[in-house]
Amino acid sequence: MNTTFKTLESLIHNSIDIHHQAAELYRSLENESSDERCRILLGEMAGKELEMAKLLEEFIQRTSPGILNTYMQYTLEEDPHDLVAAARAEGAATVEQIGSLGQKLHGYQINLMEGALQEVASEEALELLRDLLQLEKAEGRAFARRADSIHDM
Repeated sequence: MNTTFKTLESLIHNSIDIHHQAAELYRSLENESSDERCRILLGEMAGKELEMAKLLEEFIQRTSPGILNTYMQYTLEEDPHDLVAAARAEGAATVEQIGSLGQKLHGYQINLMEGALQEVASEEALELLRDLLQLEKAEGRAFARRADSIHDM
């Protein structure tokens, strides 16, 4: 199923929803894991996903309605709910699998913002998307560092 975004605000709300779903997925996997390293990493990831969702909500609150109502025609190749369900089905029993899962979910967010950048003409909306993209990329890099440090424990 493809999702077509009509406004920048709907795209950001989708991103917030994915962060919430990812947090729930990580908490669920944390509760199922018997490996202490995995539990630590999954707990940290769940917390970071909730922080990202809150940060995006703050972006919406601080952004003018005119920018948020910027229209675009942007269709995702992959439905976000299907992505999280597929990630859940793959499981995450090892730190390496958790790393792969996290990179897949971060990659979705990055692709979401990069794709939207191609569809928006408003300079203010472009600036907001660039900021959000940099935020997502930074969080992806921070996650990779956390996963590497947990792996080395």
